[in-house]
Order: sequence, then structure tokens, then C-alpha cells
Amino acid sequence: MRLSILLVLTACSEYGLDNDPAEHDLSVLDDLTDADGTVPWEGLAELDIPSVDITVGETPDEPSIPGVSITIDDDPGALDETPTIPGVDITFERTPREPEDEYRDDACDGGIFVDFAPGEIYVLSWNDTEAFGEITVPTDGVYEIWNTSIAESGGSQRNESGFVLVPNALNPSGEPLFANCDGVRILDDADNDGPLPAGTTRYVGTFPLEAGVNLVEFHHYCPLYRTGACTQFHDSVDSSKTCDSDNVNSVHFMPEQLCLYPL
Repeated sequence: MRLSILLVLTACSEYGLDNDPAEHDLSVLDDLTDADGTVPWEGLAELDIPSVDITVGETPDEPSIPGVSITIDDDPGALDETPTIPGVDITFERTPREPEDEYRDDACDGGIFVDFAPGEIYVLSWNDTEAFGEITVPTDGVYEIWNTSIAESGGSQRNESGFVLVPNALNPSGEPLFANCDGVRILDDADNDGPLPAGTTRYVGTFPLEAGVNLVEFHHYCPLYRTGACTQFHDSVDSSKTCDSDNVNSVHFMPEQLCLYPL
């Protein structure tokens, strides 16, 4: 959890400020609910603003600084205690973040299973390198998409890698919010050294989705590799199984464990 502090400076002669309003992003505190320290404002000492300690769940006696607003970058319900500060406007915002771990085994706990048509789709290294499906969501919003691994052939196909785009009016490019190469999020081959544990799902990406039906584009990685892009994801251990070989390196987007987490 992150506490983002935004100090809006207004004309205030007692603090030695000029008449031009300015905004300063002061600091960010990780793990707010676990913190036993404070959030200092010493960074503005040169502006003659007193140092203020804000401790979660406690209200400082002095000072109450006019023109200060705090934005807590999370849902207030996620906090153990909600900070209160006299004279300070506190608002809450939820900002999507990339998951710390790209694998889960919790069977969509806290998420929603959604419909995907026409069912399983797949793409190959050379032919049929893209396929299309439709995902249906209940409301507009930003969602994490999780699904089973797109690779399923073990070491016999070592470049079963691909990526997903979801173009719509909210996000015409269809690109995910958190890319790992050239605007897309490559899902590299995850089973070359053995299958993932049963029930494991993988993070596909974070996308703005429209209420109703959204087009899903499923792309194979190898055509991108052959343009010279994103080569760090290519497995060249066996020349008969590379993106330059005639190996199909098929990847599959399955509907059974397709899970969305609204943000």
C-alpha cells in the first residue's frame, strides 16, 4: 500500500511562499498499515514550512497547514486505520499496479469468472499467428486478466509464447497498462522445464474494458521476434524448436479458468 502526499502551496506569507501556486509530490510510503514510522515533510524546509510528522491513526496537535491535501492511493476500506489531520483534505484513489507475482493458485479468489467465446483459441508460430475471441464484463473499468498458462507442450515446443491485446473505445490500441516489451506483455513459455502446478493461473495483463463484449486479440510471439523485437524472450536451446524452425510452438487461450480482477 502506498501513501502519496501532494502538497498544494498557495499564497501564504506566514510560510514565506510567493503568490504562484505550485504542487510538490512530497513522498511515498510503502506498506502504510505496517508502518511504525512517520511521513516527514522535511523536503520543503527551504520554504520555511515546519516539519510535520503524520502517524497513521493518530492526529498531530500541531501544526494545521492550510492548503494541504493528502491522496491515499488505495481503497479506504483496505486501511487498518484511516488517518485524520485537522485542516487537511484527505481523499482516496485507486491506482492500478502490476502484480508482484505473475502466478496465482487461489482459484480466482476475489475475482470473477467471465464468459469467453468461442471457447478455446490457439495460434501457431508460422501460420495462423493471431486469433480472436470475445470477453464479456459487467461494467466499465480496469481489470487484471488471469488465465491458465498458454503453453502446454513442455520441452517439445520451447517457444510457446504470445501476448494479448484488447482494443476498445476506452483503449483503442488494446495494449496493456503494464507492458514488458514494445507496448505488449509477452507471456513467455512457462513449461519448458515441467508443467506448472495444477490450478495455477498466470497474469495476462491489465486492461481497460467496456461493459459488455470486448474483442480479445491473441497473438503469437514468434512473428514479433522475427522482426528483431523482444528477442530476450526467445528460447534458442534447441535449434529445432526456435521461432526460426518449422516447430509449430502452439499457444492456447482457454476459457475454463479465465478470471478477472476489477481494480
